[in-house]
Amino acid sequence: MKERKADNMIALIEKAGLTESIENLKDLTLFLPSEKSILEIPKEIRDELVKDKSKLQDILLHHVASKDQGTCKLKDNLHLDTLGGNSLRVNLHKHFGHRQSLGMVQCARIIESDKKVCGGRVHTIDR
Repeated sequence: MKERKADNMIALIEKAGLTESIENLKDLTLFLPSEKSILEIPKEIRDELVKDKSKLQDILLHHVASKDQGTCKLKDNLHLDTLGGNSLRVNLHKHFGHRQSLGMVQCARIIESDKKVCGGRVHTIDR
């Protein structure tokens, strides 16, 4: 995540007490909100989340799928189980003139994909 300059996400993971847990995971896919998207969250809401560690953990773990899913494995209407106990839905949209489909996860656009990390893979999303 440091390579992606995800300082705000790293700070939230640290405040949630999840750093070691996430670093020790194997075979994961992290849908990493962009720095811009994190900064668009009103400061009051971010501050409230930091105060409620359990709620912050739930939200952050909703971004971690329990299987390594590269773009070649992503399929339209694919459901991925998260470490937060929820399911993420992947949609692929074909665009005229483009060879690769536009990937979406829970209506967030995948803007950067397939960054390999020790425990799996990271896709950056726009929300």
